[in-house]
Amino acid sequence: MKKILGKERIFNFLVSSFRQNKLSHAYLFLGPEGVGKAFTAKLFAQFINCERRESFPCLKCGPCVKIEENRHPDVYWIKPEEGSQGIKIEVVRSLQEKIALKPYEAGYKIFILEKADSLLEEASHCLLKTLEEPPGDALLILLAEEKERIFPTILSRCQIIRFSLINRTLVEEFLMEKGVKEKSKISFYSNLAGGSIGKALALVEGDYLKKRNLVFDGLLEKKDFNYEVWGKEKTVFSETIDFLSGVFRDALFKKLGLDRLMFNIDHKDLISRLASSYSQADLAELLEKLNFYYQLIQQNVNLRLIFTNLEMDLDRQR
Repeated sequence: MKKILGKERIFNFLVSSFRQNKLSHAYLFLGPEGVGKAFTAKLFAQFINCERRESFPCLKCGPCVKIEENRHPDVYWIKPEEGSQGIKIEVVRSLQEKIALKPYEAGYKIFILEKADSLLEEASHCLLKTLEEPPGDALLILLAEEKERIFPTILSRCQIIRFSLINRTLVEEFLMEKGVKEKSKISFYSNLAGGSIGKALALVEGDYLKKRNLVFDGLLEKKDFNYEVWGKEKTVFSETIDFLSGVFRDALFKKLGLDRLMFNIDHKDLISRLASSYSQADLAELLEKLNFYYQLIQQNVNLRLIFTNLEMDLDRQR
């Protein structure tokens, strides 16, 4: 059975609203990435459509299985197109066409809009029209991290539900359930996840430590600036920047005497060398550059050009 780690109160509130026929036509699930927004949205969609509904969806009936496999005809997942700057007006117009139709199987049509804070301006205006006059058989759930990037008029038409970071103890329990046995690894992952179950899962499934060690050894120890290995693939390059940002941030903490804040504590020698090789100002500037490079990668700027600049930055180490 699925577990709602740390979000039982939110789920129970949604269930109670449904049972009392007090559902809002639109909800905004607001909170950091990986804290259960999409998970809760899917679970609630399963609850609404479950054939053996009690206090929790059965997860075994036809509707529950279809929603789990993202093939239910009345549950739509909407997200930005690959490589786009955000959700375009064409995507929202497609939503409007679907929302005007009667449900095929369920009592509700449910639209789960991921990264709602990436709605482009025209798309936001278009969505606002739907929120102003929503059909009675439609439920919209917007998922977002940054409230400030959403039109105030859209916010005013949604019931906002805030998702906070998850207690570290729950994250550690989750990691143990996922088969992580070493205490040191559990501590490292839970610390790095920062209260995000989604990030903790990605760390485990993505073999984070092995990849991180390869980056540290290849780029920082051996100075092997091989674009084909580290920069050619967008996902790999993004991870590489993330690893580098982490260890240079640790070096800055070391420089400031804030050792307790360091994440990569199993690489203390490397962190000490970096802290000795760079001034405080240089470390701060390098971190800004790494963040800038990460943003450029997501915007599909020429990867080789970014990698060349990264190589020059790292090769300046004294």
